[in-house]
Amino acid sequence: MGLAAWAIRSPKSLSQERQRINHIDQQIVRLLNERFDTVTAIGELKQQQQLPVLDQQREQRVLHQVAAKSKQTAHTPYLQAIYQAIMRNSRAYQTDLHDLHKEEINHD
Repeated sequence: MGLAAWAIRSPKSLSQERQRINHIDQQIVRLLNERFDTVTAIGELKQQQQLPVLDQQREQRVLHQVAAKSKQTAHTPYLQAIYQAIMRNSRAYQTDLHDLHKEEINHD
């Protein structure tokens, strides 16, 4: 649905649409938690293999996949921005885990 179609679409009610958003948000949080569990595993593997946290080629592939799977061209830049934030936070999380691991080794 493009921007013009959004202006034409009339929601059932604000309350119903917000309930729908709440349900979607619950699913997103569950999936993001699952993603961060996987990010943890990937961070551990990168650390074992002495690989950098940032893999720019991988991130570009993810952004291209997001664009390819976007159902609405108007949504694509917003979806990519969301994914950039997700990946930026995933890198920060991996870096924090790596730093914590280093501190644990130094304190032993």
